[in-house]
Amino acid sequence: MKRAHPDEDDDVSLPGKLMTNAFRLQCEDAERERQPDANAVAKWEELARKVAATLKGVKLKHHCEYKDVDFWSKRGITHPLLEHAGAVEKTTSSVLTFEWKAPKEVTILSESAIDLLCSNCFTINILVTLPDSLFGKRDYINLIYPAKRAHYMSGSIVALRKAFCDFVVDFVPGFADDKLFPNLQITDSSGSGKILIHFGASESALAKPSRFSPNVSNLRASSIYGNITSKDEEATPYYNQRILRTILESVVIRRVSAELRHKETVTAALALVNRWFTCRGYYEFDPIFLACFMVKLLEENVVVKQQDLLTLLRNFFVAIVNWDISSPNGFHPNDLEDDVISAHLASFPVVFLDHSGYWNIASGISKESLVLVKADLSRSLLVLGDCLAFDTLFLERHHFFSSFDHYFRLELTSENLTTLFKAPDLLVDTVDEDDRLAKFMSKFMKRIHECFGERFDNVQVNRLRHEKQSNATYLIGFRTKREWSNPITVGPVATEPASKDFRSLWKEKTQLRKFADARICECMVWAEATSEGVPHSILQFILVNHFGLPASCISWRSIFPSGFSSPKSVNTKITSAFAGLSAILRSAKGLPLMITNIHGISPYLRDTEPCAAEVLCRIDQGQIENERRLLAQRAVPPYTGCVTVHIKLEYSGKWGDTIAGVRQLSAAFYIEIGKYLKAKHGLIAIPTVDQLFVVKDGVVFKLVLVLDKVLKLLEQRVAEVKASGATKIEMSAEGQRLTAWKKQFVNEALLQASLHSFATKHSTYGETVQIMKKWLSIHFMTDAIPPLALEMVVAAAFEHPVLPPPRTSLSAFRRVLQLIVRHNWTARPLFVDFDNAWNEEEIAKLESNFVKMRPVLAPMVIITNEDPVGSKWTRDGPTPLMLKRIIALATSTLKVLDMNYENEKRVDIESALSSVDMSIYDAIIEIYPKMVVRKDAKDELLQNIKALPVMNFDPVEELVYELNAHFQHVALFFWNRYGGDCIGLKWKPHELEVPAKISRCCSHFSKSPGASNLLLNKEEILEGIRILGRGIVKDIQCIT
Repeated sequence: MKRAHPDEDDDVSLPGKLMTNAFRLQCEDAERERQPDANAVAKWEELARKVAATLKGVKLKHHCEYKDVDFWSKRGITHPLLEHAGAVEKTTSSVLTFEWKAPKEVTILSESAIDLLCSNCFTINILVTLPDSLFGKRDYINLIYPAKRAHYMSGSIVALRKAFCDFVVDFVPGFADDKLFPNLQITDSSGSGKILIHFGASESALAKPSRFSPNVSNLRASSIYGNITSKDEEATPYYNQRILRTILESVVIRRVSAELRHKETVTAALALVNRWFTCRGYYEFDPIFLACFMVKLLEENVVVKQQDLLTLLRNFFVAIVNWDISSPNGFHPNDLEDDVISAHLASFPVVFLDHSGYWNIASGISKESLVLVKADLSRSLLVLGDCLAFDTLFLERHHFFSSFDHYFRLELTSENLTTLFKAPDLLVDTVDEDDRLAKFMSKFMKRIHECFGERFDNVQVNRLRHEKQSNATYLIGFRTKREWSNPITVGPVATEPASKDFRSLWKEKTQLRKFADARICECMVWAEATSEGVPHSILQFILVNHFGLPASCISWRSIFPSGFSSPKSVNTKITSAFAGLSAILRSAKGLPLMITNIHGISPYLRDTEPCAAEVLCRIDQGQIENERRLLAQRAVPPYTGCVTVHIKLEYSGKWGDTIAGVRQLSAAFYIEIGKYLKAKHGLIAIPTVDQLFVVKDGVVFKLVLVLDKVLKLLEQRVAEVKASGATKIEMSAEGQRLTAWKKQFVNEALLQASLHSFATKHSTYGETVQIMKKWLSIHFMTDAIPPLALEMVVAAAFEHPVLPPPRTSLSAFRRVLQLIVRHNWTARPLFVDFDNAWNEEEIAKLESNFVKMRPVLAPMVIITNEDPVGSKWTRDGPTPLMLKRIIALATSTLKVLDMNYENEKRVDIESALSSVDMSIYDAIIEIYPKMVVRKDAKDELLQNIKALPVMNFDPVEELVYELNAHFQHVALFFWNRYGGDCIGLKWKPHELEVPAKISRCCSHFSKSPGASNLLLNKEEILEGIRILGRGIVKDIQCIT
């Protein structure tokens, strides 16, 4: 799980893994899945030929003025430019009348390089070249061309609907949801395929491509906005590119399709590349661009058709990661004018030109998206070729809500939009509201980078479709850096020329601050101390001061309630006390044996316990006897836990040859250590037979000796039993004692050390585990997943093959829930490789062993370096029923978290996660409030600690243990460890009525003499629960 991620500023050139049989089979399966059904292909190809023939031969009598965009409404067709009727009316053309003419050319592309993902929906592209007679000499100006193009498409719809009544023919938005330049789509109810028809004028009919250079104006602002008259000569690069796409798109599609024909391996690689981008929602990298990029790599011999699939993928990804966007890329001629190239670079962040040099195929790609893609591809390259990562790379959908650390929701009402669109700069090169919003977001993102670009690695904007059509809503995701919560934005030195620009950026609201190195810099101060809310304040500042919008437009949606985790200050006290105790023990002198190793084996040390304050001495009630507090009469003290510490001693051969003898010597050693700690350091130290309790700085520790002698004696005893001829040694008492000792003092110690190292590496890991534990307990599933197994699940969620580790508790919590829901626990184990020690062959061997042993393994299998079988930590849970329940609960919780992003108002996450449906239980066992001892553990140390508090006393936990011991055969018990005041009871369905047997009479009864079945005696069992829980159980409410 330890992976070194490359620096995004460095060129990536990785040797990579070799093509293995497993990865090859996965690629072949994906390629077979991509291939459409032969019958569907034949059906849609035949239909495509008929469509082409219809368009060529149809005779339509419809004619109208091209300005009459309402003409087609009577025929059930909405002209795409109907809402721009006023702008069309202002235009003029030498060809005023639209009348149907046969298309200049109709080309069918049954196989193209731009539709490689259509396994269930076969797509045929038809390229229609509009007749030259449709256009006048200057129809490229303003909205004349899109209006006439849409008229021709409307006529085509009339003809095709009449000819193909069983099919649906309608407009679909073009690239990037372009409604001004749509395409036509033909579908049917079967969903087996579709036909996509592209319409475009020829270069000779409309204008040469040079007319659409980025520095040329072809859309007069005054024709769209009557009040804007001074911007008509400003360049319209994006509108020019939209026109060029319709003209040159068909040429490019045919060229790249011809270039990739008969290159099956290259095409298969391109299909997987498309999958990678589509799974992550990077739709700006459209299939045309990806196909062109692959062809460019072929031309430069970066990829060749003789390479295997893995090499092709790696070379493609590396080329994207290393792409230098400071100069244009593509197929443009060498003699392209410098001012055209400069215009492209000035107008677009990413430039990839077609053969003419004027259409920028990458014009829709933003700089933020390219940087994000480079980051994700860099991480993907590390696992490319790993069969375990194939699904994550190419098949699984990556939700936007799970890809970032912080999310901000930008809500623009109709009033906000009216204010915003008064700025003339947002109106140039735009036609509709979507264009204006795109331009605003581009400027907004530029300001974000200028104002706090040093605080994050990546940012992405996702538009949410609002139920209020008049509003525009965006969700902005950030992948943060360590500087995210810095309370100060530090600018240049006050005497430098750049300080003037800095003050201008911050609207003269900066302050001068002097730093330790004697620099005096311009600064913006946001808070007195580090705060996660600082970027929210900066975003509000940008909206208010740079765009005139209210601060309430943007809301922070990544706030997680604090009640699910313990304060960081508590963990600081615990770790500080542990460090002090370790130093004392290491330097201890005068003991019979020297202490050589000290290991903290406790979730409190790695901050994975929700109630960490429970290991602090917080209460002084009860009498003191021999430095121990006793239970006060009629009072139950708050729960006090302890931090377990394993200690090892130097070698000695005088421990004896029996377990009992070693135990007695260990107890004597606890006494000696306790005396030393009392005498030399004044610590409270209470020895017992099997441990030593120590109070250091108000924190309770439990010291346990781990002696290799015990292991040798246990192994010796097992060997003696085996030598005596006994079979099934692992089931014998000796074998079970040896297994239990190894698990507790060897395997668990190693695992906890790995988890502690992992927690140190990832700052939000501990808090995420706390949230998961609290979340499960709140829903009455305490220990449904054993604590160590739960920590490993969280660790696996942090080490995603493509995404960086989460930096916030909310994003980490969501990622863990997604792992629980998405992972196929029945068919696959969860691998947690802390040491990054497994190669492909070892993983294949582990999986093969898993398949062989699956019938006898636990429902949740987690394979680690210490447990290659995968059930050591999950053998006792979760059961199949509990795992199913956890997955269902995780699914519903994910929906709540999604609502927090999608809804107009923030969701009360604490209330939503804390709400529990008690109606699912058959009975509710109510607990006296005073018996709930793990509620509201406060970070309050006693000033003068005189005795060891009552340890590990939780009446509710003890009751649950007793209930399971007596009634587990007939009922299941559910409870909340962290403050729950009731226990849920669920009768086992198969125990409600059982065959009449004498062995069943202790918990069942006969309804009538001679009955063949016995009924569960619920009343008697509930009465037994009341007796067991006397003093703890307040009442039992039967729901069913």
